[in-house]
Amino acid sequence: MTKRILFLCLFGSFLIAENCLAQTINLNLKNEPITTAFAQIESQTNYKVAYNNDILPTAKTYTLQEQQLTLNQAFDLLLSESDLKYEIIGQQILIVKKAYFEIFGIVKD
Repeated sequence: MTKRILFLCLFGSFLIAENCLAQTINLNLKNEPITTAFAQIESQTNYKVAYNNDILPTAKTYTLQEQQLTLNQAFDLLLSESDLKYEIIGQQILIVKKAYFEIFGIVKD
C-alpha cells in the first residue's frame, strides 16, 4: 500500500512539473533589451528570473512577436545566439554563462 502511495505522489509531482513548464507565454518586443523579455516572462508565469547584470549582453536588442511559447522555447530563442544558458530550479529561472573549458593531456593505457 505504501508503495502505491509513493508511486502516486511521485507521478503527481511529475505531472505538476510538466504542467508548469508547459505554460505558454507571449513575447512582444521591439528593440528591447533582454531584461524586458525576462520581465514579460515573470509577469505571465509564477517564475522569477535571476541573473547578474554583468553577464547580460548590453548592446543587443530583441524584436520578437511570438505567441504561445513554452518556457523552454522562449529561453532557447532568447539565449540561442549568446554564451548564456538557463536552469530552472523550483520557481526560479537562473541565467548563467555557459562553461567552456579545454582538457589537455596524454592518455596512457
